[in-house]
Amino acid sequence: FYDGDSPVYTLPRHPPPTLITDAVITDCVIGDGCILNSGSAEGKGMGIPIGIGERSYIRKAIVDKSARIGKHVMIINKDNVQEGNKEAYGYIITEGIVVIIRSAVIPDGSII
Repeated sequence: FYDGDSPVYTLPRHPPPTLITDAVITDCVIGDGCILNSGSAEGKGMGIPIGIGERSYIRKAIVDKSARIGKHVMIINKDNVQEGNKEAYGYIITEGIVVIIRSAVIPDGSII
């Protein structure tokens, strides 16, 4: 980052602030522009913008940009998988962390 011969260029971002209403969030990073209503998240959550449906629960996961998570979804790595590629279903698992891929749609009632 400090080498003048190899500069790193970025673009400034100015998304709207995050809106959190009636949600429980523990030990998470929530990006700008997110709207969280009536849900809960625990561990690592990140994304700009994301949509998380009512009564959904997320634990130890990363949610990428523009992902949509339906109502009553549980993202908890229920089978304790360490590595898995389910891109066709909108997610991968790496080192035990569920990653919801960019623009994925996770249907209502899913359990991952």
